[in-house]
Amino acid sequence: RRVAASVTGVDDLDKCFVRKMGFDYYVEIDIRVDGELTVARGHEIAHEVQDAVREQIQDKRFARVLAHVEPARPPIVSLA
Repeated sequence: RRVAASVTGVDDLDKCFVRKMGFDYYVEIDIRVDGELTVARGHEIAHEVQDAVREQIQDKRFARVLAHVEPARPPIVSLA
């Protein structure tokens, strides 16, 4: 989560799961990006997150890192 949050363009994080399948592990993380970005830019940010997380994992049993892109939540505006 720390590594994913440090990638430029990631506004927030949501769910993060590590799943074991056989001898391998799979990381799934939901990232939130500016909802006004193009699909292409959101996709690039997801790949940057995946690459950054992979670089930090020393254990080769981590077979895949998948970043799912969600639009960032708009800020809550107080009516008071």
